[in-house]
Amino acid sequence: MINSGTLTATQLIWELSGLYRILPFLEGGVGLRANNLEIGADIIRNVIEGGTTNLLSAENSEFWIDPIFIARMTKSLKEKWQFQFRGDIGGFDIGSSLTWQLQGYVSYRFSKLFQTTVGYRVIGMDYDKGNGADRFSYDVDTSGPLLRFGFNL
Repeated sequence: MINSGTLTATQLIWELSGLYRILPFLEGGVGLRANNLEIGADIIRNVIEGGTTNLLSAENSEFWIDPIFIARMTKSLKEKWQFQFRGDIGGFDIGSSLTWQLQGYVSYRFSKLFQTTVGYRVIGMDYDKGNGADRFSYDVDTSGPLLRFGFNL
């Protein structure tokens, strides 16, 4: 029986993409999303015979790259405000089975140098590798707000 424990997960995502302006407000493109995931577990369990406890520890890390197709729509108002919506989809069993992302942002430019952005982002990944005891499965949707302060040259 499990007494207590800790689980940790750290994910780093890097993206390289290129977009082409199709219409004044619409861009489309392709990219690569690199994922590095590190997971650890330390579990303390009660041993029924003897009444003692023992510590079980495990670690795993996975790295994969997903190709993605991207669409981005942008609308500017009075050179100060900008609204942006972006979506992408990829994976195609090259890295993950499926990866997707939706982002919505509103930006305000204080001057030529400074701007701030608020928004929301949802990203989903369905990655599966291996069989049996060696199987690694990561099917997670992550979402949350974004606040950014930018300096432009």
